[in-house]
Amino acid sequence: MQWKILLGIIIQLLTTSLAESDLDFEEDMLEDPIEELSITSTEIPIASSTIGPTITTKDYCHCDMEVYGLSDLNGVLKSPNFPGAHCDSGKCIYKVLPHPNMTLRLNIQTAEMSSGTTLKFWSIFNIDDKEYSLYHSEYYSLRGYHSEFFQKYEQFTTPKNVGFKVVLEMQKNTYAFSGFKMSFDRLINETSNHLCDRTHVIIGNESTIVTASKPFALASGCMFLLSPSSDGIKNKQEEMFIEIETESPTYVAIRSYDYEGLFSRDDYFDSNRTKLVDASKVEVIFRRDSSYTDSFPSPKITARLMTKDCACPEKRMNLTGHMSSVIIRSPGFPNLYCPGKHCRILINSEKNEKRMKKDRLHPVLMILSNCSLNEYDSLKLGSMESGRLIFRTEEKNMMPTKFLRPIIIDQQTLGVSYRATGISQMRYFEMNITKLEIPEECVCSMFNDKEYQNSGWLSVVIPKNCSTIHCHWKFSTDRKIPPQYMTIEFIMDKPSLKDIVYILTNTLTEEYDSELLSTKRSIASATSPIEFTFSRFTYLADSDAVLNISWKIVEACECSQEKVYVKVDQPSVLTSPNYPEVYCPNLVCRHTFYAPKGHYLEVQISDADIEKYHDFLKIYDGNSTIDPIITRISGQENYVTINSTSNILFFLFMTDESNGNKGYHANVYARPMTIDHTLGETHWIVLICVAFLTVPMIAGVIYFVIRKKENHRQLESLHNPTISYSSSEAGSSINIAFGSSNNGNNNERCNELYG
Repeated sequence: MQWKILLGIIIQLLTTSLAESDLDFEEDMLEDPIEELSITSTEIPIASSTIGPTITTKDYCHCDMEVYGLSDLNGVLKSPNFPGAHCDSGKCIYKVLPHPNMTLRLNIQTAEMSSGTTLKFWSIFNIDDKEYSLYHSEYYSLRGYHSEFFQKYEQFTTPKNVGFKVVLEMQKNTYAFSGFKMSFDRLINETSNHLCDRTHVIIGNESTIVTASKPFALASGCMFLLSPSSDGIKNKQEEMFIEIETESPTYVAIRSYDYEGLFSRDDYFDSNRTKLVDASKVEVIFRRDSSYTDSFPSPKITARLMTKDCACPEKRMNLTGHMSSVIIRSPGFPNLYCPGKHCRILINSEKNEKRMKKDRLHPVLMILSNCSLNEYDSLKLGSMESGRLIFRTEEKNMMPTKFLRPIIIDQQTLGVSYRATGISQMRYFEMNITKLEIPEECVCSMFNDKEYQNSGWLSVVIPKNCSTIHCHWKFSTDRKIPPQYMTIEFIMDKPSLKDIVYILTNTLTEEYDSELLSTKRSIASATSPIEFTFSRFTYLADSDAVLNISWKIVEACECSQEKVYVKVDQPSVLTSPNYPEVYCPNLVCRHTFYAPKGHYLEVQISDADIEKYHDFLKIYDGNSTIDPIITRISGQENYVTINSTSNILFFLFMTDESNGNKGYHANVYARPMTIDHTLGETHWIVLICVAFLTVPMIAGVIYFVIRKKENHRQLESLHNPTISYSSSEAGSSINIAFGSSNNGNNNERCNELYG
């Protein structure tokens, strides 16, 4: 009776579970369109009569969109199911609307989210009765564990008439993270070190203070929207000039947009800088790393409007004791569409040779350039004293927003020539020329002062007291027939943290920091000289460092014969050019191997050291690259064996212009096809699989037949105990018989059975 009751309970539970799962599925289907509505409908009008969180929409995760109105002076925001695990998907939106007379403080109590889940923060305020959102930052976790990226700020603050929007987008919660919990408070009298200046700032043609320098307590900082004044728009003052005074670790971010509202660029500064941007819409934020908890001086930021034009820079600039650097920019900078301009600028440099000699100082000029030009635009920098060309970008398309290597030259008068074609295309340049005075013992090889065209080596001691030192060498070969290439190797002993080496050729630009300089590096060039620049700027090291460079000229590599006929029992050897030395750059080697008919080719690669990702060896099962590829080797591999399916193999070895490695060594054998070799390894795999399947089946059939026969005999023995089966019949060495009930006989038979 009890088991019947238990069975009834189990059936009832199963029925209830299935019904609930069907109901959940129906709810999910109904909630999908609601989720779309919550994503697209984000503009919520401010209503002073709002009491408590206003629920507007619901998404997949049962996440209510919460809007806290003016009467909500404090509240708590939580992720769905908190403190339980947040959901696997869904988007939740929380809004605390602006109050015209109160500031807002947001306190994050906990935030633990799964990988891919993001928590974004926005400031919200009204402009002409429309809500404007100003993005601040976000939390998100990586690699499936709690690791908020960007900044782990614990508090945010806003000025009066500014609110907050928090957006939670959830992903699969494998490790059951609990989500977030935070609270907000509205304050009438916010303390001064927590109070941000007004968020929306109107900028005119006079310098306007965006924020003044003052003690500030929250690392999350403050945000500002800069808009041009109506007079500025009327007068076509389309650019905004921003001045920033700050110092690390406090930094300022500037996001600018064009007149169509499209994002233009994002810049970060942690030192005093000026910036010229499109005035249509500019967002500014200052903050510092969240690891700093003490108060800090907020930056001073001012801005004013300017008129955009395509005028050339000043024709003459002077470097004096009071003006140690000048900045030269393209016409209309940062307007990127000023075609057909031709500008010439002269830069004079004031010298004080007596004082330099007395103080054992050496005057130099440091040049930093940043440009993105049309391939037919021309930017040249030259010496007006020697007539030597120092810098040129003609017929080169430079990468935008990337500073080129620093150039150090003796102090002299310079000339800049810029010529833009009539093509209306994005272009700009910016050149910073700074006068420096460095100790004589810190003077190294100046730019283009030393050029080496033969083999040799250098060992240069970099003194620890040289906070600024630059060295430049050029390595080249001028012999074209027969062709040659230049290869250099370099390594640095005890490099300092800020040491950098720049390597440039016509097709190569590489940078090596202190970590990379600690291991030996190799560069080769066959098409242009190698320019080598060592740079240390404003950094005192703990000890002297030594830079070792060796270089040599090598005859350009030639690939071995292209067609090789492999004889039986006489393997052919194939190596990369110059093996085991470094192989040459710019190689394209093709080799076709033929075995006699009835034979296939076996390749044994005993050593392969090929630059990973850039150089490679490919082997094809045929006589060209359109045949199936057998293997591709790029990196380090040893003892690789491959076989062809016919009597032909094709090798292709290709290298780029830099970082040659040792190469490869291979033996190629002709092997007879003793079986149908065209099946290859697949033939044996199929045979093994068939054997594994058929042998157990056959064994099972035999076992079943024997057991059935044996059971039949045992059944007959029970009915006729006098029957005895010999080993020849049953396959057993034991004779079994049943006689009378005599105990002695029974014991003897038991001995026969078990003994």
